[in-house]
Amino acid sequence: SLPVNGKSRATPRAKGWRVALMLLPGLLVLGLVEGGLRLAGVGYPTAFFIARNGDTLETNERFAWRFMPRELARDPLAFRMARRKPVNTVRIFILGESAAQGFPDAAFGFGRILELMLRARHPERRFEVINTAMTAVNSHAVREIALECLRYEPDLLLVYCGNNEVVGPFGPGTVFQSWMPPMGFIRLQLGLSRLR
Repeated sequence: SLPVNGKSRATPRAKGWRVALMLLPGLLVLGLVEGGLRLAGVGYPTAFFIARNGDTLETNERFAWRFMPRELARDPLAFRMARRKPVNTVRIFILGESAAQGFPDAAFGFGRILELMLRARHPERRFEVINTAMTAVNSHAVREIALECLRYEPDLLLVYCGNNEVVGPFGPGTVFQSWMPPMGFIRLQLGLSRLR
C-alpha cells in the first residue's frame, strides 16, 4: 500500500491479492467436496461425449439435463466414435437443433445426405459425419457441444440453428423463465451446472 495524506491506500494489485486470499478457502472447500463427490460416484457426467472402453466415445443421454428439467430434456442421437480420427478420414460435426438433427427421423437429415454425397464424389476418402444436433436446444448448448468437438480433430463444424434462439433454454420466449438473463449470468450458471 501507498500512504496518501497519512493513510495507507491499497493498490489495485494489492486489492486483487486480498480478494484472492478471501476466496481461496471457499474454493478449496468446494474443490475438496467436488472431488469427493466425483470419487464417490455421486451425480452424472455433464459432458456431451463420455468415454467407453478406452478409445471409444459415445453420446451422453443426460447432457440436456444441464439446460432444462429432466422431464423435458431430449436425448442426443446415439452414436459411437473413435477418440482419435482414423487415417485418411475427414471428420465433420453437425451442430444445431431439431432441423439439423433431422427431426423426426435422423435417417433423412441433411447430415446423412451430406455424407452420402461426399462418399459418392470422393470415393478415395473416408468421411465421418457426426450429428451432434439436439432437439429443443439453442446456441448455449450448441456452444458447449462445439467446444467438446474441437478436442476430437474436426475438419469441419457445420452449424444450423434457428428459432430455438428465442424459444430454447435462456431465450427470451422460453417456457423455462419469464426473463432473459445477461450472458455473464448464463455462462456462470452453465459453469456451475457442471458441478456434482
